[in-house]
Amino acid sequence: MDTEENLFSIALRECSNIGDINFQKLIRAFGSAENVWKAPSKELQKITGIGRKTISDIGNI
Repeated sequence: MDTEENLFSIALRECSNIGDINFQKLIRAFGSAENVWKAPSKELQKITGIGRKTISDIGNI
């Protein structure tokens, strides 16, 4: 994992309701923390356990 990906991962962990389980769900779905940050809200909403507050924290609403 490169430094930039580490930063995206740390930032993602700081979002509401993103603990170990939701973090892993997002990484599995999008391939990387950077891709999670770049994903449209409609794609994020498809992930079970990821609600509007979390998506808002990620900045995609």
